[in-house]
Amino acid sequence: MKTIITLLSSLLLFACSTQDNEQKSNNTEIKNANAKAWQQYVLNQNTHSPLMDFSRAGVNFSEQGIEESNLPIFSITNYGAIANDNKEDRNAIQQTINAAQQAGGGIVHFPIGKFLINEKPGRRHGLMISQSNIILRGSNLDNQYTELFMKYNLEPLNPKKLWTVPAMITFLPKNSSPLTSNSAKRQYSFQTSITENSPASSDHVTVKDISRFAVGDMVTFEMENLQANAEFLDGKQVRDIWQRINTKGVMVAESHQVKKIVGNKIYFEQPTMTNINATYKWKIGKVPSISNVGLENMRFTANFTDVFSHHKNYLHDSGYTAVKLIRTMHSWVKNCQFTNVSYAVTIEGGLANSALLNVIDGNRGHGSFTISFGTRNLVGLNIDKTNKGQWHGPGASHLSVGNVIWKFNSPTSRGIDAHSIFPRYTLFDSITSKGFGGWGGSYKTLPNHLEGLTIWNFKQTGDFISDGNKNTLDFWEIPTESEQKYGFLTAVNPIMVGYQTNSATSDIKFNMNNLSYGESLNNLVEPHSLFEAQLTQRLGKTPDWMKSALTDWQELKNKL
Repeated sequence: MKTIITLLSSLLLFACSTQDNEQKSNNTEIKNANAKAWQQYVLNQNTHSPLMDFSRAGVNFSEQGIEESNLPIFSITNYGAIANDNKEDRNAIQQTINAAQQAGGGIVHFPIGKFLINEKPGRRHGLMISQSNIILRGSNLDNQYTELFMKYNLEPLNPKKLWTVPAMITFLPKNSSPLTSNSAKRQYSFQTSITENSPASSDHVTVKDISRFAVGDMVTFEMENLQANAEFLDGKQVRDIWQRINTKGVMVAESHQVKKIVGNKIYFEQPTMTNINATYKWKIGKVPSISNVGLENMRFTANFTDVFSHHKNYLHDSGYTAVKLIRTMHSWVKNCQFTNVSYAVTIEGGLANSALLNVIDGNRGHGSFTISFGTRNLVGLNIDKTNKGQWHGPGASHLSVGNVIWKFNSPTSRGIDAHSIFPRYTLFDSITSKGFGGWGGSYKTLPNHLEGLTIWNFKQTGDFISDGNKNTLDFWEIPTESEQKYGFLTAVNPIMVGYQTNSATSDIKFNMNNLSYGESLNNLVEPHSLFEAQLTQRLGKTPDWMKSALTDWQELKNKL
């Protein structure tokens, strides 16, 4: 971070007309100028650029797309499901999933028509997929489609915790339990210590006991230590009421897929993003996981029609959660539409998953696409067209790192989300949103985000930034009174390149002291998408899957 700070004065493209360290936006239209941060990245990304390489997010680390599967097909109609007959199809669908799992994998096929998946109240679990290589695939032809209708909400696992309602469709390894917001309750089948220092961008770590690890495993290394606060806060002062960081210290984690094992060294498929100081007592654990699972070509319709009220009760918070990917690798939700849901898709504890080309519509709910406890996941080319926009926009939280929110179009939503418990290195890339009001998290577990929050080409459609901050972007605005629990989104020295406000908005200001790097804070820049540019630069060409996805994205926007 110190290297980034020293670059700030030399890399800014805008004229610094400031007062009290604030800069005003002049709402200039987009200029096709290459961002200087991008130029420096291309020249030498390791030493002269403020930008991290985010191009490794998503299925197959985005080097390849979601591959066509040759798995056997299991039709739900062969197990008793009948479209449009007004009878519940839940058991038939689960039996089809079970048959595919017993066969070692398969495509669970849904024909065109409406299928009822929860016609009885009081249930505490939905459809479960617990093995690798299971794909739920719907049909879509000539404006006819597969619809899954969820009449009744599910019940919370803990009635006192409003967020614990399970998803209607859950991908979760067998004999595992869902994650909780208490980040100390992790699940490992085996855990050992990291014995040597390992700088960021390493390809391996050295561990005490190698005996239980194998090639292909998902592993997570983590630590929680008060002594690490200074390093990961980069000079920022915290509030007394932020209990977690003051009593236990920062907690930092990162997940990887094992490439090879040599002696007591575990080598990873992708480079690390975290500097590991062994004196902080890092541990690494083997994580139960499943891979190559997915949901595609579906319309998921729930029944949340109330006027949304934040934290009113569990029904409003999470009663109609559609899909959860929990501890999955290289898995996806693609080409789906979610109507009247509390949450559309949550990715929890996963590595290299993708949520692409999806739409949320209908009545406003609690959240859209959420990543927690995960590494290098991609949420891209999605649209929120609910009546008021979801309460929380797309985002990452809870020890997540290296995740990308790419081209999310949500002109009426409150804004992006950074839901605390120490997320790091999140890229919000080419986002359209009403403002910056969508973040969350308990004040006890703030700040919202540690190092590496990167906002690239943010287009604000609303007339002000947020309810509490009408015209100032200040990412370390700390209220002076302890009774005032929240200020603006708190992030450790984020990077912001390219920002465009509503043409009717004036006098937007930026506190430059609380950015590690800022550029073109009055207009958008080229490349328009940092993720696309970095991936193309890394591979030497734009991969075919991305070209195809961008074509589909344009068609999706035109259709809506």
